[in-house]
Amino acid sequence: MLAALTALGAQPVAPAQGAAASDERLKAVIIAGPTGSLTSQNLTDGEKMAKAAEAQGMDVRRVFHPNATWERVLANVQGANLVVYMGHGNGWPSPYGPFQEKTKNGFGLNPYKGSKASEHKYYGGNPIRANIQLAANAVVILVHLCYSSGNAEPGMAIPKEDLGRQRVDNYAAAFLAVGARAVFSTSYFQKFNIVGALHTTDRSMDDLFMVPASGGPAGFIGWRNRRFASERTPGASNHLDPHSSRGYVRALSGDLSMTANEWRAGAAPASVSPPDTASPSVPQGLTGVSQPYRHVALSWGPSMDDRDGIIRYRIVRDGVRIATVTTTGYVDRPAAGWHSYKVRAVDAAGNRSAFSTVIKAQARKGSF
Repeated sequence: MLAALTALGAQPVAPAQGAAASDERLKAVIIAGPTGSLTSQNLTDGEKMAKAAEAQGMDVRRVFHPNATWERVLANVQGANLVVYMGHGNGWPSPYGPFQEKTKNGFGLNPYKGSKASEHKYYGGNPIRANIQLAANAVVILVHLCYSSGNAEPGMAIPKEDLGRQRVDNYAAAFLAVGARAVFSTSYFQKFNIVGALHTTDRSMDDLFMVPASGGPAGFIGWRNRRFASERTPGASNHLDPHSSRGYVRALSGDLSMTANEWRAGAAPASVSPPDTASPSVPQGLTGVSQPYRHVALSWGPSMDDRDGIIRYRIVRDGVRIATVTTTGYVDRPAAGWHSYKVRAVDAAGNRSAFSTVIKAQARKGSF
């Protein structure tokens, strides 16, 4: 840590006015999820981060496998100033389409308390947006995740820069939307004690990102690092720091100029919205009109949601889901004959409505 501070040219500073100067301690939530054979490493590294935060007097919450469930995350993460997550990463673009954020760009957690290290369940950007509120100026640190720093999975090809940019920009978006002002993402555990530097320096997030290590990707590489404006988060920027042979292993997103002093001055939100558990309304007025060459044009009325969340519609034909759309219409082309259809709505938090009334529609051969 002393060597890292010397490299920064930093001097210890007094606590900032605000949260750190009050009787209310800054809050850190360390999440180590199930990751198969890598779980023990994540638990070890998660404990290192927890102890570093405790050494600075933070209120530290450990949400560790085998009890790193979504419910425990929600019970501890609200109003956090620092969130560290180690575990599975499920980002976009990836081979596992289509794009959606019910499961992508978020956490990989225990599906239930006490589940195995080989079991996990993804909670993506939309559940994060619908259910989590961090403190102002919060910092999120993602470690050991696939996709979040730009690369895909071990053994997959190193991506071109544009693909790496998209992955970084997508993965940070939900965290930035719920209060984070900076999101660090590293494939390797970093030698630099960033938690200590957040408390004892007034350097910018970009300065902290660029602290080198003694070789390798455990610190700033500076080989072909690039900064670019975010497309997902207006006003935010991304800084990618690729390795010459290991690819996109380090990234920083958000307000790169935010200082550690501003982070320390961040306060918990005045109020935290309760989790979104209300289902959207049932789609009404489903109709199916036969069109030439076996096409069936479906349409229905829009659903309503109490949080005005993103509404998606799941279309089921003959008991099998055939499509998910964000519009209130869909043109199907099934085999000739009569078919049954129904539709349900899904909001941003994954809450589902009941199904609409079932209708019958005929797919006819030829033109008519």
